[in-house]
Amino acid sequence: MGLTRRRFLLAATAAALVGRASAEHWEWRGSALGAEARIVLTGWRDQAEEALAAVVAEIDRLENIFSLHRPVSQLSRLNAQGMLDAPSRDLSDALVASARWKRLTSGVFDPAVQPLWQYWAQGPAKSEHAALDRVRRAEIGLAAGRVTLSPGTAPTE
Repeated sequence: MGLTRRRFLLAATAAALVGRASAEHWEWRGSALGAEARIVLTGWRDQAEEALAAVVAEIDRLENIFSLHRPVSQLSRLNAQGMLDAPSRDLSDALVASARWKRLTSGVFDPAVQPLWQYWAQGPAKSEHAALDRVRRAEIGLAAGRVTLSPGTAPTE
């Protein structure tokens, strides 16, 4: 009995089905920028674990730059101190893109709306007018190796 085209196709189909049956679902649950996050992968264990480890490492790296939920993140330190030396390329690129979109939308898109988020989180004890004024007066300066904020300015995630 030789290997015919039909037998080859049957064997290949059976192998593919067995391979699919062996693939499993792998899940990661955690937090990203203060929100619950979930990633589900289907595949072989070693590949899925490697991919999930790379994704979790990237989430952690980005959290250390952009998360307002981490006091040591670059964005948290920038908002607390009003300046940041040696910002990451990712933060600089995001601030440049944000400034561009603010210009293109005539201020409808504005990265410095954190005072409004703080106002809504704290409730009526604070003045909404003061929060809006802080957003309207916000200035973000980007110079070689440094980001500066005008007083009261606070970019958000």
